[in-house]
Amino acid sequence: MPFTYRPPATAAAAQCLRSVALALAPCGAQVLFYLAAAVSDFYLPWAELAEHKIQSSEGGLDLQLRKLAHCQGQAGAGWLQVPKMLGLLTRQWCPAAMVVSFKLETDTHILVAKR
Repeated sequence: MPFTYRPPATAAAAQCLRSVALALAPCGAQVLFYLAAAVSDFYLPWAELAEHKIQSSEGGLDLQLRKLAHCQGQAGAGWLQVPKMLGLLTRQWCPAAMVVSFKLETDTHILVAKR
């Protein structure tokens, strides 16, 4: 029976992928990951996530995803780029696994240029 894991929230997807990959790494080339690559391009800081279910009776939802996340570190405020999960998966977490990923390109000019 195939192993299926549904992460509890989008924000936890990276941690879940890492945990699953590290757990399956000993299985080597018998592991197959089938992923939507574009999901890892966006980030919502943990501090901005709602703690509880968002009530629709309180009005509309304004959710802004961004490729860069502002971070308050010990050295002061700075900007951190969202890590590319596929690179970490294939080089560090589970390097022997087969990884199939896909993403959607909606700009026709970019699609033609990549052919």
